Amino acid sequence: MGSRQSTKGCGPEANQLPKPGTEESIDNSQGLLGPHRKRVFQRRRNSRACDACRSRKTKCDAAAGACGSCTSCSSASLACRFTESGNRKKIGPVRQIRILQKTIKELNEKLQISDANAKLQGSVSPLTSIPTDYSPSSRYPSSPSLERRQRAPSGDNDGGILFGSAPTMGFVESVQGYMDDFGYDTSLLDARAPGEETLHSSRTSSDAEALQIRNLQALLPTKTNGEKLLHIFQRHLRMYIPIMCWSIVRNKFERAYGTPIFAEDRLSVTGIFCVLMTINAYASVCSDDSDVFEVPNYSSRRGWYFLEFAKNFHDLHRSSHSFALCDVEVLLTMAMYLERTALSYPLRLTVEYLATVCKDIGLHRKDSRDNLKLSSVELEHQSRIFWCAFLLDQKIALQFGVKPILNGEEVDVDEPGSNDLSDLADSTPHLSKPETPMSIMLMRSLVAISQFIGPILRLDPKSLDTEHQMNQIEQQLDYLEGNFPGNLLKWESFAPLDPALLDAAILAMAIRLSLFRFFTDATLKPDFRARCLLRCLEVAKGTVYLLRRTMKFPDWEHNFRQRQCGLTYQHIFKVSTIFLLAAAIFPKPVEIESELCTCVGVLQIAASTRPSVVQNLHTLDKLSEILKQKPATGWGGSYNSPRTTMPPQIGDNIAGCLSSMPPPPPPFFFFF
Repeated sequence: MGSRQSTKGCGPEANQLPKPGTEESIDNSQGLLGPHRKRVFQRRRNSRACDACRSRKTKCDAAAGACGSCTSCSSASLACRFTESGNRKKIGPVRQIRILQKTIKELNEKLQISDANAKLQGSVSPLTSIPTDYSPSSRYPSSPSLERRQRAPSGDNDGGILFGSAPTMGFVESVQGYMDDFGYDTSLLDARAPGEETLHSSRTSSDAEALQIRNLQALLPTKTNGEKLLHIFQRHLRMYIPIMCWSIVRNKFERAYGTPIFAEDRLSVTGIFCVLMTINAYASVCSDDSDVFEVPNYSSRRGWYFLEFAKNFHDLHRSSHSFALCDVEVLLTMAMYLERTALSYPLRLTVEYLATVCKDIGLHRKDSRDNLKLSSVELEHQSRIFWCAFLLDQKIALQFGVKPILNGEEVDVDEPGSNDLSDLADSTPHLSKPETPMSIMLMRSLVAISQFIGPILRLDPKSLDTEHQMNQIEQQLDYLEGNFPGNLLKWESFAPLDPALLDAAILAMAIRLSLFRFFTDATLKPDFRARCLLRCLEVAKGTVYLLRRTMKFPDWEHNFRQRQCGLTYQHIFKVSTIFLLAAAIFPKPVEIESELCTCVGVLQIAASTRPSVVQNLHTLDKLSEILKQKPATGWGGSYNSPRTTMPPQIGDNIAGCLSSMPPPPPPFFFFF
């Protein structure tokens, strides 16, 4: 039986095959007659794949000899070639490797050409509220702890943005909603100003050749210019904000110029090269030495050359367990630069990552370094770095109305100056213990008042003990502000105020403004709301008092443009809006006109170097037009400081008006 079945065409099965031409044979010809048979009348494909598609094993839609290239080669920017049919079977693994190497070479040549074109055209990246390739957080990967601790809006109220804790654009939208309810045509506020907050980078540091340099010493400035920048940085450490210990910074400088910095040594690249580059960038915006800076006429671009190199060589594409103190040093100094140039949104992204890295490495706890044998200078260095990062995190929370990442209740770190003061204090032979420098005292005062930002943003106006909590916070703020060094917040002082110290005073005013933001809530008691409004006007007048003291400082206009941060400009803009509304609401507001002139005039001084201030002035002009007032730029015509600077106070006519005025309508809540 087996032999009969294995014989083809034998037996009775052969007689059962369909005859040619019958219907049954036609049906069978359209199917497969066996596992190894081909279809009957199957056409052979005339076209064949090109060399690139054959090597990559992709489908090719171009025929040999046809004009143009296939879709795959066009999308990959490859040359579409066909090998002769006689050599088609000779393509082996070695030849395929050669073809791929040739393709890689062609792509590299095209990439170099495109980089050269981009260099000639000057590739730009806008620095606005959207993350760009400039923003550190757009390059840096989010660690697991960063994803868990994203900032959330402060408070649980759904009524809108609260005054004193809202970003500038949210504040402007609130103004528009408030004026709409009064019947004003607010379509003028929809137009954007010609000067947006955009900054274009020269991007000279993104050249492919520069990033491939093995010894990074070639990218550092000359040692002479480096000494100048380091001297500027040291002067600001001693006078204003002690970010780091000077001896450690000096050692980094000597190491950078004394020994090669190879790109393969990641610890030296981050801890030496990137730290020095960010220090150079920060020092660039603290002085006007045109021999050192590449763009001396525009302070927002000054130092960009150094910052770009630090950003490109700072590698954070790694696990959070591999972060070190040098990463915090780079991010902190970078954030200080962004704060000084008033680039608010890139600053927010950088500070968020900075605060997260601080928590990841345990910098906020002393017990995290108990097993390390650190000297007093190293302990002081880490303490100053953390508290500077803490201040930046709290200021960002206040400026954008978000929850701080670093909670003061979880911090267990020595206050600044507790371990070593040798780099700041002037040694006097007859004194057994040197006096505490003013910069350390100012830093301690700022840390003390900034710890109230989180509790203030968490206040619930509908809670029964809200007024009691506000009274306690106000009393504590009064005590802390009275202990500020140098009579900074002494209202009976008429001495000129250094513009570099104005930021610290404005921070205290902005915290108070956020504390008394509840007068806009129509559901609260009228007397409580009137008290909050009275306090807000006092804060506004206190701000003007500080500005007029600053105007007495020598060359104050130049120093004011150079040394203020985004929070200061935002606070002055909000205060100007308060005065502008008060000028339209209160009868014969003679006391308010001079304050408004001062605020608008100060903003006009800063507008030449701060695009965001230009936008604020444009918004004030539109708001003045809506309120039937003269343009805001007209208010700033006589901004010069008067001969006598009076302490902030509320006039009797305004106080009486506040006590008798009806509560504002509910949309007032959205204004603030």
